[in-house]
Amino acid sequence: MTHDLRSYAGNLRSLMMLYDQAEDQPEATKLIQMVKDLSTGFSSMVEHLSEMVKIQNLDKEKYQACNLLSHVSAAINSLSLQIRSLNASVSTNIDPELKVLAHPAYLESIMLNLLSNALKYRHPVRAPKIDIDTLSTDNYLQLRVMDNGVGIDLQKHGKDLFGMYKTFHGNADAKGVGLIYYKVSD
Repeated sequence: MTHDLRSYAGNLRSLMMLYDQAEDQPEATKLIQMVKDLSTGFSSMVEHLSEMVKIQNLDKEKYQACNLLSHVSAAINSLSLQIRSLNASVSTNIDPELKVLAHPAYLESIMLNLLSNALKYRHPVRAPKIDIDTLSTDNYLQLRVMDNGVGIDLQKHGKDLFGMYKTFHGNADAKGVGLIYYKVSD
């Protein structure tokens, strides 16, 4: 992250030096536009860092017993217009009484991200179909979100799925911050 911050600072400094040396107004105008573009990218990065800090500062004492189906349903409702417009189907098979220990805002954010990615990376020739369920294994509860979209090569990218700035489809608007995971210390 410090590398990214230094990169923005260095680029800004360089652009301002070039601006001071600009030979005519069209060149100066072009450089100012480049500064504006750099500023937009910098602002976006600061927003992402802010989100990351919020996530890192989630305190276990603030975790609550959250009804999982309720949070999944809230995310589905938030995306209902997009779901309808894409003729998508979303099915859930989650015990209505199931509660998970989580930070409520983060849980809903994860669900929104998973669902919006399933819609965003839909297959170009078929209507999106999203299935959400849970599976208990050993001492763990798995939340499974499956879709019929373009897919992701989990053999290749699975270890990076929850990493900062990790994107896998080359979309210009992808940021790679939606599923950042931080373990809260015990």
